Amino acid sequence: MANDILNGLSTNELGKEIQRLITEDQRSLPPRSKVFSAIAKLQKFDVLPEVGGVDEINKAVASGCIELNRGLSSTKGISSQFYAKELLFGSMFPGTLSAIGNGIYFAVPSKQDPLYTPLFPLVSVAALKYTRGETSGALVRAALKATAKIAQCDDLKQDLRENRNRAKRAGINDLGAFAAALGFDAFAADGVYDDTDERVFTVLNRGALIVQKVGVFVKN
Repeated sequence: MANDILNGLSTNELGKEIQRLITEDQRSLPPRSKVFSAIAKLQKFDVLPEVGGVDEINKAVASGCIELNRGLSSTKGISSQFYAKELLFGSMFPGTLSAIGNGIYFAVPSKQDPLYTPLFPLVSVAALKYTRGETSGALVRAALKATAKIAQCDDLKQDLRENRNRAKRAGINDLGAFAAALGFDAFAADGVYDDTDERVFTVLNRGALIVQKVGVFVKN
């Protein structure tokens, strides 16, 4: 289990560690994404997820794990299949959007659709939005482990406001980086979309996921 390094280390010490890892990160990413990546590395959140078959994910969900979907689209000539493979076996990508904080965005599936069964007993309306791109998109199914340490988005926002000076001294301005520094594996947000009440999770620790090794392609 990850530690609270925001309060467990001095802001000077934590800030130096973050800057050291940012300097070593050669990827072309926004500054906030690099800060998140540095914290994820410090917390050992940048490990590979577990991978399982359909039956294994079904059993995990039945035992209390949270079922999740993630939509991936093809962008700038890079296929959605590549992004799906990277999620399972590649380097952890922190994301470049921070509407709900840096991390890996997933949504809780809410509807049945015969197009996706039996691989996906339920599909997410929100995740399907993100499968739209230049070519076919990909829909990924996963489960967030029952042991995951989960925060609520509104609580985190309040906590960040109350501790903004300490976070700023460490170089942290993003909600995802803040939550990861506190040791949370993920946090949940409600009311994100107007057309669905699906809960959205920002996953910070890829090691807290069990990802289904078989996804589905969505034609555009």
